[in-house]
Amino acid sequence: MKIGMKSRDYDGYLEKFLEMGGFSIMKRTRIITCALLLAHFLITITPFQGWAMAAEESGTTVITEKSPPVGELSATDILSKSKIVAHGMGVAPGQEAGSTPLNCLEGFEAQYAAGVRVFEVDLRLTRDGKVVLRHDWWHSDWQEGISWMRIPTRADFVSKPILGKYTPLSFQDLLRLMERYPDICIITDTKFTDSDVFSIQFDSMMEDARELGLTYLFGRIVIQFYSENMCVALNNIYAYPHYIYTLYMESFDCSAKAFREKAAYCASLGIEAITMDESRWRDSFASIADEYGIKVYIHTVNDKDKAQKLLDAGVDGIYTDSLTPETLGLPVPSVTDVVLPGWLGI
Repeated sequence: MKIGMKSRDYDGYLEKFLEMGGFSIMKRTRIITCALLLAHFLITITPFQGWAMAAEESGTTVITEKSPPVGELSATDILSKSKIVAHGMGVAPGQEAGSTPLNCLEGFEAQYAAGVRVFEVDLRLTRDGKVVLRHDWWHSDWQEGISWMRIPTRADFVSKPILGKYTPLSFQDLLRLMERYPDICIITDTKFTDSDVFSIQFDSMMEDARELGLTYLFGRIVIQFYSENMCVALNNIYAYPHYIYTLYMESFDCSAKAFREKAAYCASLGIEAITMDESRWRDSFASIADEYGIKVYIHTVNDKDKAQKLLDAGVDGIYTDSLTPETLGLPVPSVTDVVLPGWLGI
């Protein structure tokens, strides 16, 4: 039988069946009644109910949401203690600062060990609509068979080391890292500004979190947006608790008036921070940011003296490839002792 078959079709099938079987009138009545009930069931059942019943019958495990650790810090808590943001997960051992960030596991591990607790990640879509950590697809020499002209699936992406030795990460891998390290905060750089594209991207990210039972981790993820319209569109997808407004795709004349408008906008919506390129920063912005209770971050700074000058001028933090708390004479947090078995499977 086809779902959505009209009731008169059921009657026709039943009549033929009953004529061949020679059932009594009483039996016919009972069978027709049962058939009508079945037809109603098949017509009114929703796709989600059908999936749920099929999952139950097949023994498929339904993931329940995990609970955050007791005393879990929020993104706001972690940012308030941090002056450094590792750009693209930070420079990996053997990689030069200033080169395109690899967003790899080894970069994360090196920067975490050095005391960094806030990590900016570049996110891209794969051919099968999944999200992975990758700055762009132009570097055809990074992973075998992967380039702008050969976008991989997620499985293909994570199976091929970057430059033959670094571990690529999917968004699911990032969530597992966050679960293992409850003292880290993530800032996203999703690149896309067209709503049809970033809607797919953020839907996929949320699907990954739900599959792992880790949606609570969005409490430690700061969503970077590129325009006021994008912020509205993102809120229509999910009520993300933390946002940062980046100005690198906006027309911004670097005047105090223009910065005040941006700060007032952020304060009115509870947006916690603004980030901008070093060339756009003006020392006069510091007092305006304080007035509206907005944090300001500058990217990307790899020179120690420049970084220190910016921090002294009132900048709340810097994005950097390689600078660490120790480099800048800042307190180095202790390493978390939380270790979850099988967190990445690598």
